[in-house]
Amino acid sequence: MTRVVAIPVELEGYLDELVRLLRAVAELDAVYLVGSAAQCAYEHGRSDVDVIAVTARPPSQAEKEALASAAESLPCPARKLELVVYA
Repeated sequence: MTRVVAIPVELEGYLDELVRLLRAVAELDAVYLVGSAAQCAYEHGRSDVDVIAVTARPPSQAEKEALASAAESLPCPARKLELVVYA
């Protein structure tokens, strides 16, 4: 089942830029917003941002480090970013 929800306005630009940065360092098949933001329960200032990125193939160690650096380079407007990458 696919469910489409409205992205919290406080996260829109951040998520667009996060996806752009991640795609610059790895071949991504998909990026999913999960957790409270995907369940319409996001509370700005209290909630974190949960993101799952799916890569086309297992990332190399250099790509893993580049993904982490890309995510860390962008100030998160929420409490924190929780990024999980699956091949």
